[in-house]
Amino acid sequence: MGLLTYILERMFGRARLMVFAGDRPAMEIKVEGKEIVLDIKNLMLAAELGITEFVRRRERSDEPLPEITGELKALGYRIKIRYGRLELEI
Repeated sequence: MGLLTYILERMFGRARLMVFAGDRPAMEIKVEGKEIVLDIKNLMLAAELGITEFVRRRERSDEPLPEITGELKALGYRIKIRYGRLELEI
């Protein structure tokens, strides 16, 4: 399925990745077992990063964007988005 699948299949325990926009944290991505949590630290920065990445990918090629969430769910992962007290499973 690709590099993401390879990395997740080989990963043990826990992993955390902090995504920054400049010097300010936008979100933290946590992988714990078969659960992936996107913990939004700054909603506006996270939205700006997402929109920027979407536009840049569209400018680079005419290929469709990959369905990463579908691939992860097929592998048995649960994906949650957390912002403050709000939590949403996708």
